[in-house]
Amino acid sequence: MENTRGNKREEVFENSDEILTTKEAATLLKVSEKSLLNMCCNGMVPYYKLGRRNRFRLCDLRSLLLANKKGATNGHKIR
Repeated sequence: MENTRGNKREEVFENSDEILTTKEAATLLKVSEKSLLNMCCNGMVPYYKLGRRNRFRLCDLRSLLLANKKGATNGHKIR
């Protein structure tokens, strides 16, 4: 999963149509599989059913992460 610059994180987001398993998605989001499944049931994380399995689109997870940014913006601290 490395690109020519050796930066794995950039390469993961370059192929945004990739489909992930629950385990892969949980690892990407740095949460447990149980927490991810709870977030799915609560409507917080979009997913697709493939038989009895859940699948996640990488671009959906990336959008979720970017949409939920909290804290300071533009490098300025909020007072």
